[in-house]
Amino acid sequence: MRRKGAVLLLVAVALVVVFETLPIDTAVQDLFFDPRSAAFVWQHDVAIEQWLHRRLKSVLFLVPAIAAVSALRFGLLARGSDASAPAAARRAAGLSRRWAFILVAMLAAPLAVSVTKQLSNRPCPWDVAGFGGDLPQRGLFDPAPDGQRALACFPAGHPAGGYALFAFALAGGVPGTRSRWLGARAFVGYALLLGSAMGLVRMAQGAHFLSHLLWSAWLVCAVQIVIARLLLRRKRRIISA
Repeated sequence: MRRKGAVLLLVAVALVVVFETLPIDTAVQDLFFDPRSAAFVWQHDVAIEQWLHRRLKSVLFLVPAIAAVSALRFGLLARGSDASAPAAARRAAGLSRRWAFILVAMLAAPLAVSVTKQLSNRPCPWDVAGFGGDLPQRGLFDPAPDGQRALACFPAGHPAGGYALFAFALAGGVPGTRSRWLGARAFVGYALLLGSAMGLVRMAQGAHFLSHLLWSAWLVCAVQIVIARLLLRRKRRIISA
C-alpha cells in the first residue's frame, strides 16, 4: 500500500508541475477550437452529444448492475455449499467478495469525481476567454474571483465512468474467468482507452481541458486502490499475471 501511495503522490506532483508551469491545456484545446465560428468542433453536434456523451455514460451503469447480481449469486452459492463442499463455498465467497468490490469501486470512484467537481469551482474551456467565454483561465490553486458564478468542470466527470473499469484490474480481472482478454492487464488498457476516448469527446465539445481528464483518472485510481485495501482481504497485486 505504501508503494502504491508513493506512486500516486509522484503522479500528482508531476501533474501539478507540468500543467501549472506549461500552457499545455491551452495548446491542446486550440486543436479543437474553430476561431471562425468561435466554437469547438463538436460543441453543437446533437448526435455526438446524444450518443457519445449521454447514452454511452448510461450504458456503463450496466457494469455495476452486473456486479451486484454476480455478488449476490456467488454469495448465495457460498451459503448453499458451506456444509457439503467447503472448498466450493470458499471459492464462491471469494468471487462474491471480488464482485462486491467491483460494485462499490465502480460507483464510489465516479461519485468522488462528481463531488470534487461541485467543490472545485473551475471553468470549462468554453467558459474561458479565447475559447468563446468571458472568464480568465485560472491555475489549479488560483482562487475564484468574487461574485463569479459557480462552475463545475474539474475534474472531468464523463470519462470517470470509463476509468472506473480499473476496478477489474484491482480485482484480478473478471471474477470467475481465466481468459487473458478478461484479465487484470487487459482491464488496465480498457480503462485507459475508454476513459480517455470519452474524455477526448468532451474536450472536442469544449467541456474539459486535458488536465481535467488526467486528474479524473488519478482520482478514480486513488479511490479504488483505497477501497481495494478495505474490501479485498487477500493481498493482490494491482496487475496479476
